[in-house]
Amino acid sequence: MSKIDFWLRLYRSNNPIVCKRAVEGLTPHLEQVPLEILLELLDDPRFDVRGDVGRALYGRRDECLAGEMRRRLSAENPTVRSIACGVLGKLRCTDALREILPLLSDECGLVRRSAAFTVSTLIGSDELQELTTTLPETEADLLGWARRSTEPTSAGVTCSEDEVLVSQVLGGLSERAQRHGIQSLSEPELTVFLPHWAAGIAGNGGFEYFFEGATAIWEVAAAFERLGLSDAARACRLAGEQVPSTVLSGGYERCRDWMDNFPDQQLERMFERANNLFPGEPDEINAKLATYVRKHGLADQHHENTVD
Repeated sequence: MSKIDFWLRLYRSNNPIVCKRAVEGLTPHLEQVPLEILLELLDDPRFDVRGDVGRALYGRRDECLAGEMRRRLSAENPTVRSIACGVLGKLRCTDALREILPLLSDECGLVRRSAAFTVSTLIGSDELQELTTTLPETEADLLGWARRSTEPTSAGVTCSEDEVLVSQVLGGLSERAQRHGIQSLSEPELTVFLPHWAAGIAGNGGFEYFFEGATAIWEVAAAFERLGLSDAARACRLAGEQVPSTVLSGGYERCRDWMDNFPDQQLERMFERANNLFPGEPDEINAKLATYVRKHGLADQHHENTVD
């Protein structure tokens, strides 16, 4: 009996302790787990493995996967909705576009950003430009940011050399983080990846949305310090100080549950100082990122990995 079969058999146990232990044993091997089990783990609130399941689903091409993900676009849990968006983007499921568009105004920032990235990859530049003219300004801006983050020369946007360089490197880092987890990135790579990602969140809603999908605020602050962006680092630390450490250590789902106790206006006041301190000009961040990329040879590494 293989190790996977062993854990799968234990997973069907009626003993919740045995079942949980089986999930822990399966987690490093989710790419080999049957789709039926992956979907159960995605839906089941008892197991905090949705991020791992999402990474496994990004690499799957099962015939029924698109249909399963389309059904989960309306799931109660925002992490499930976000993963469903991302997987449909990977599958290039243009048929789901009409179902994904409403999620650009989802109550959860994590879902909105996932929807924006998916929409921006499913349609061409001309279609994207036409679509943005029909959307509210906040949703149109979010789509534009998502497209520029992944394809700096698309959507008719004129980009600087720095933007193109950074975006090319980020494309490779994002793909690796999705496939192998963020732990697969080195410190120099995280110094580029984390600030760019956090800046997109802080600039499209504020730090109150950061904690809907992550709790690594101290790592982000350290990355901004390494870039020489001290105000951004201070803003991250200020934001992190608003959330109890016991909540942060419980993962982003616990953090999101904690934040659900506060009205939106109170959350805005809670993170107001951090949002005001954070640099509002993306060109400054791009320039620092580009300088760091060149200094550490990350563009050359990206080219080598692409060729390989």
